[in-house]
Amino acid sequence: VMFTVQIMAQGQISTQEWRNDLMFLKETVHNEFSFLFKKTTANEFNRQIDQLFEAIPVLEEHEIVVGFSRIIALFGYGHTRLNAGPNISKFNALPLDVYYYSDGIFIRSANNRYKNDIGAKITHVNKLSIDEVLTLIKPTVSVENKKFFKAYWLRNILFPEKLNAQGIISELSNSVQFTLLKDGIEYDQSFHALGSEVKIKKQYGHVIQNDWTDARIPGAEPLYLKYLEKRYHNEYLSEEKAMYIRQSAILDDPLEDIDNFYSR
Repeated sequence: VMFTVQIMAQGQISTQEWRNDLMFLKETVHNEFSFLFKKTTANEFNRQIDQLFEAIPVLEEHEIVVGFSRIIALFGYGHTRLNAGPNISKFNALPLDVYYYSDGIFIRSANNRYKNDIGAKITHVNKLSIDEVLTLIKPTVSVENKKFFKAYWLRNILFPEKLNAQGIISELSNSVQFTLLKDGIEYDQSFHALGSEVKIKKQYGHVIQNDWTDARIPGAEPLYLKYLEKRYHNEYLSEEKAMYIRQSAILDDPLEDIDNFYSR
């Protein structure tokens, strides 16, 4: 079952409207999706609903949105989530792409303004260690396990609104200071968020924009990262005497449907 809540930014929402939405969420979960109470309890769900209900009048809009996400995240299912990223709400995003490697979190690609920071390890955000930051961010995202978080939701450390709502930065600002480590040198870098109207184009998790630089060496991509503009790709590996096939979606590709792809 997929239960996705999307909060669209369409003008100012009143306290009563937010509270009505919260009560609608509560009633809908109890009446139609009570099977979600596996990794949390109905009592804990109700407690957090009541807590947010009382706090709404004194919270900023982004804090309310993050409050909703914390409640949905209680269920612990990746497809039961609240979508509140830069393409949906008024959240801004720092112009970075990060990846969780075995030895830490690194900047994998960035807007050309910050290309010299690509390959740097993130050690702190606003003087908080990256481990502390992850501990504060995790309750706001819906995941089944650590792998799911690393693969899909690590980007939440790039939203100033989330950083503020979770107390990582004390005031909401489009500029966030990171402490980085590169080539043995530790330094501070302030990254300025893109406007909420700017959409970051990605294919299978990788940014594809002309004004961005990627750590990958052009032409040296592993097989699974080649031709990402295609939903499926095949390539004969002469040395291995094997046919490599990648299928990344169950939808037909505009240039060739699935039946014809496998037929040839």
